[in-house]
Amino acid sequence: MKLFRKYAVIALSLLMLASCEKEYSLENAVGTAVGSLKSDAFGDCLPSSVAGIYKADSTLGTGNYMDVQLELTTGGAYTIVTDTINGYYFKGTGAAAAGLQTVRLRGFGKPVAAGINEFRIAFGTSECFLSVTVLNNAATVSDYTLVGSPGVCTGAVASGTYVKDVPLNSSNTLTVSVNVTSLGLYAIGGASANGMIFTAAGTFTTLGLQSVTLNGSGTPSSAGATAVTVGGPAGTCLFGIVVAPTAGTPAVFTLGGDPGNCTGFVLSGTYQVGQATSGSNTATFDVVVTTPGTYVISSASINGVTFLATGTFATAGTQPVTLTAFGTPIAAGTFEYTPMGLGSGCKFPVVFN
Repeated sequence: MKLFRKYAVIALSLLMLASCEKEYSLENAVGTAVGSLKSDAFGDCLPSSVAGIYKADSTLGTGNYMDVQLELTTGGAYTIVTDTINGYYFKGTGAAAAGLQTVRLRGFGKPVAAGINEFRIAFGTSECFLSVTVLNNAATVSDYTLVGSPGVCTGAVASGTYVKDVPLNSSNTLTVSVNVTSLGLYAIGGASANGMIFTAAGTFTTLGLQSVTLNGSGTPSSAGATAVTVGGPAGTCLFGIVVAPTAGTPAVFTLGGDPGNCTGFVLSGTYQVGQATSGSNTATFDVVVTTPGTYVISSASINGVTFLATGTFATAGTQPVTLTAFGTPIAAGTFEYTPMGLGSGCKFPVVFN
């Protein structure tokens, strides 16, 4: 049993710390699925994510859960249950296909006392650890809204690189804007998307508009554009992150028309204010590939919409590339986008009605 754990975070945290004072728990997972839990070198579960606020003498609800990842060699049914510690426990049941899967264990019960409780989670012969800190019942929780909710997170900025099958690290963060209306503790998180989750916890000590940086964890299971949901007490907002293909030879290319208007440009789909884009909303233009390989091409978020593409150029020469739009338009009018790839960019307009 480990004596010390790696992470230290505040009590209501979505990314909970490990503790020196241990309470281990666990019932082995049963079912037909076969595989192992994802964990880091310290034995912490990946993603290291516990959602919700935990207060003594307060019954857990749907917002209290753990997300863990399974690398399944055989798909099938699973049941994962932790032992009961301090009056509460976590359980997840379902079925999943082979491959990297994110599983949610929901919390049940009512914490009896404030303190740190560490849960041991097991699946087959593998195990990992997650800690939950229970607050005193008198703790004050803040009120705030996510700027951009319920649409695209306004002014959000993602940092770090995102590659299929490569675990996120401390460089993978997402900064969002919030409007705080009452002071106190906060826990910001969201549903796991493509094997990734972004969470933050702390205390708001000032009112008004301010930024919060969420830490990413988990392992992306597929390349391409991923819609990340960020959740707060009064709704959610969305942000797009491009996950690059598994490490390979990067392509060398320029965008057709760089640095002017994109050549071969074709815009597809309709763009309506307040109507979320779909897979039919795309922008196609030329790229000139010098060396085949993997690529990522993306635009900044403008008027609530981002254009993204990732993949592999199999051959050299001039060829079309298609970017998919993500987001919900905010205002009517014509807006100019400048997608970028390897420092090369070109421009195209989009009319929003």
